[in-house]
Amino acid sequence: MNNIDEQIIKIIDFWQKSVKHGILLDREIINDINIGGKEIIDLVGPRRSGKSSILKLLIRKLKTDNFLYINFEDPFFIANDGQEIIEKILEVYGSYYGKD
Repeated sequence: MNNIDEQIIKIIDFWQKSVKHGILLDREIINDINIGGKEIIDLVGPRRSGKSSILKLLIRKLKTDNFLYINFEDPFFIANDGQEIIEKILEVYGSYYGKD
């Protein structure tokens, strides 16, 4: 395993823990979002308005461990911002976590 893989694993672990164990305020809008549908859900709003928190609450509502949540504002992605990093994240996630 190379250094990039190790960094990606640390990032995945950090964000998965933030989804599973972070303190989040319950929001009514969660009940209005159909997570079983096939429609794309687009959350828009100004910075720091709760979009990421809503997404984390939706992931919790799914009650699954099979998810990949990445915040691309992580400093790692300043130096690694090409399309190939997304492919690398998926590759590392699949091999390290054994997920499809």
